[in-house]
Amino acid sequence: MRRCFLLAAFIMYFFNPMVMALTLSDGQSHTIGTYYNSGLELDPDNDIIPGTHVNLIEGGEFFGGIYLYHHSTIDINGGTVMAFVYAQGDSVVTITDGLIRGYSSATSNSTVNILGGYTEHFSLGSNANLFMSGGTLGGLGCGGNSTGTVSGGSIERNLVVGDNGIIYLNGTDFEVNGQTLSYGDHLSDFVPITESFETHYQRTGTITGTLANGTALNNTFNIMYWNGIEVPADIIIIPEPATLALLGLGGFWLHKRRL
Repeated sequence: MRRCFLLAAFIMYFFNPMVMALTLSDGQSHTIGTYYNSGLELDPDNDIIPGTHVNLIEGGEFFGGIYLYHHSTIDINGGTVMAFVYAQGDSVVTITDGLIRGYSSATSNSTVNILGGYTEHFSLGSNANLFMSGGTLGGLGCGGNSTGTVSGGSIERNLVVGDNGIIYLNGTDFEVNGQTLSYGDHLSDFVPITESFETHYQRTGTITGTLANGTALNNTFNIMYWNGIEVPADIIIIPEPATLALLGLGGFWLHKRRL
């Protein structure tokens, strides 16, 4: 039912000529708590430092997608995004509450911080980074030299990596297919390659454990190799020293330049 609703929403958005994106490109901070029958674009043609910042709060809603370019930032502290979030450049997305219904993506050195709320999916590419310590994420995929670091929260579906993508799992008591894992272990060393489709191979298994914030992890994973070539891609178990905690907060503080 939810997928049918999303499909109808996307069709209405992309084929409705009356839907125009709200564009903000002034380097200022904006708080949004109302409904827009449109999407949102931040700094699409204006590479300024600091970039434009938006704080989306309870009551704020965008029918279309949210696009971040260059050095723009957004804090999603409530409200709803009916479509998706797309981040590129040095932009930063921080989600602490609210609902993002569509399949979102981050690319080109952008940073995503998920602290709470519900996000349907995030796909990462081109050196993007995602740090997750809370909330719920429908699914996570990493490729193109991107990294995802998961230390808390809940992921509903598969973890997928390919094409030099890495997912780091921060916590304790991890096992893959019943085998105990230690810090530094790569999941690719514990599962065999199986042929899935004619165009690619994959390693598939189930990873369980306890994330750093105490929540349980129990997910299937897919490590993909296109055309049978083992391009580096993996899911790696990491410990929880203070240095990793600081690393996870690095992207988060990039956007905290305004109060």
